[in-house]
Amino acid sequence: MPGQIFAFGRFQLDAGSRRLCRDGKAVAVTVKAFDILAALVEDAGRVVDKDELMRRVWPDAIVEEANLSQQIFLLRKALGEDPKDHRFIATVPRRGYRFIAGVTQVRVPEVAQPGATDGRGHPSVGIAGPPLRLSLPLSPGPPLALGPSRPFALSPDGEQLLFTEYNPNSGAGVWVCSPSSGTAPRPLIRSRGNAFAPACSPDGRWFAYASDESGQLEVYVAAFAEAAGRVQISVDGGSEPVWSRDGRRLYFRNQSRLFATKMDDAGRPGGSPPNCVAEGPFQAGTMTGLPNYDVAGDGRLLLISQSAAIAQPDCLSVTVRWFADIRDRLA
Repeated sequence: MPGQIFAFGRFQLDAGSRRLCRDGKAVAVTVKAFDILAALVEDAGRVVDKDELMRRVWPDAIVEEANLSQQIFLLRKALGEDPKDHRFIATVPRRGYRFIAGVTQVRVPEVAQPGATDGRGHPSVGIAGPPLRLSLPLSPGPPLALGPSRPFALSPDGEQLLFTEYNPNSGAGVWVCSPSSGTAPRPLIRSRGNAFAPACSPDGRWFAYASDESGQLEVYVAAFAEAAGRVQISVDGGSEPVWSRDGRRLYFRNQSRLFATKMDDAGRPGGSPPNCVAEGPFQAGTMTGLPNYDVAGDGRLLLISQSAAIAQPDCLSVTVRWFADIRDRLA
């Protein structure tokens, strides 16, 4: 498949440069979503089992099925599908996915070999993928100070640890345990779909999580004690919940947009409708439950920006004295 270009609908998938375009314009997708799409397009018309997809996309890692569900959700959003109109990717219950749109191979571009020259004797130069860069989409102001952040999904008092447990029969669910007391883990959220990415509020009263039980990923908030009084926060899709440091806002991602909702005067969720606070394209988290953005103590945002589909990295950069480097940059 390397070097091939496939067309379907208004889209073109270039396997060589790892670009997905719609009407000639680049579409932002994550690395794993691109790999999934490439695998499905390559086997268009055939049902690709979930296990096979996970082996092809995550060949050197053991991942949960929820990871695949999240990337399929992001991929469908990028392709313009909605939960009731799957024009490209069909779900085959209890098996996997099938690419159902017609696919045409456009061309197989020539790949320059090392030492190759053009017609004028000059070395041929390949086209590199778009760079991944760290950006701070902030208004002018004082330097960003992130400060220490709490361990992910750990209650403020350190007594309750929330985590995602995957069961091959029932899917992913949010569980809770107490590391200090040694009590057995117990389920906190079990739904008709997958539930994952738990995040505790700073006051320990609430926790947020993502679930695909409605047919697409949405963000919910529930009371911490017994997961009672669940409230759906996102409206048309959401994932990667992150609390502000003061607990007054809950942030979540919907593809390339970042939303925030306020708690009410009593500190309960649903105090305001979600409001878009930043628009990308921003790179989504690479693993389910690991948001790829953060909120500083003063409410400013730290996000990773991408300009187009991300190419596979071709080098490894190492920063010596990393903490000193970060301190100097933020000083």
